[in-house]
Amino acid sequence: MTPVARTLSWLLLAVCLGTVSFAQADDPVFSGPQAGEPLTGFKVQPVLHADTDKPLDLVSSAKGKPIALIFVHELTRPSVGVMRVVMNYVAKRAPSGLTGGVVFLSDDRTATEALIQRAKRAMPEKTPVGISTDGVEGPGAYGLNRNVTLTVIVANENKVTANFALVQPSIQADVPKIVKAIVTTLGEDKVPELNDLVGANMRRRMADTKGNTPKPDPNIRSLLQPILQKSADNNAVDKAVAELEVYLNKNPETRQQLQAIAKRIVGSGNLENYGTPHAQKHIQNWAAGKWKEPKASGDRSEK
Repeated sequence: MTPVARTLSWLLLAVCLGTVSFAQADDPVFSGPQAGEPLTGFKVQPVLHADTDKPLDLVSSAKGKPIALIFVHELTRPSVGVMRVVMNYVAKRAPSGLTGGVVFLSDDRTATEALIQRAKRAMPEKTPVGISTDGVEGPGAYGLNRNVTLTVIVANENKVTANFALVQPSIQADVPKIVKAIVTTLGEDKVPELNDLVGANMRRRMADTKGNTPKPDPNIRSLLQPILQKSADNNAVDKAVAELEVYLNKNPETRQQLQAIAKRIVGSGNLENYGTPHAQKHIQNWAAGKWKEPKASGDRSEK
């Protein structure tokens, strides 16, 4: 199955079943060509670290040598961190023949270029950073998934060796796996430690936040399922929402996780696929950080 067909099948299945992509925390997420599939060329308009203003073909320029590509679907602080650490390692391994690049996906090239320029101090220091000339969908043959934050592809001899579709990028969780894939693609087995890949400032930040990131709440999925049933009437949705929000008041750390899920759903452009219109209003409220909480009497009012 081609990457495009696989992505379309995944989306159609979600529509038919009335399920949601919050299962991404448990189920595999696909974006772009998978291991063993060909890596084809595409055009990028360079913004940083290129010796030309003309569009580049990063794949063709690699001439079959090992390459690592990061497609940026959404620019966030975690995605910038992962991007910078991985691509700085790629630049360091250039003497081994490794090449790479960062590709932003956007339909507004002018605004995205301005964004990159404003954030250039946080961008990778040497590898090319540019914008796909194919718009927000990226290269047509790649089948990239707009619901993820980053898509990382590692390849050699124009064939993908590893693929990472990252919904919530994490330096600690994702960088070691990506760097290991790069090292393996280079035919090596010595993988550098994470502390050797990041700078002193980032090491301090990682130490400060270690252990503070909450684990995904295993109850979110079962609490959301009745809300997102296509056959649920308004009363059934409201009852399930009330139960969920009582749970949120007892477990306030879960609100941030639910808001992130709701934002992904709303931002995907496929909100209509998730539950009824009545349920979709609740999803929009959660994405905006609007919650309800029970009064002492048991009545509910807007926070």
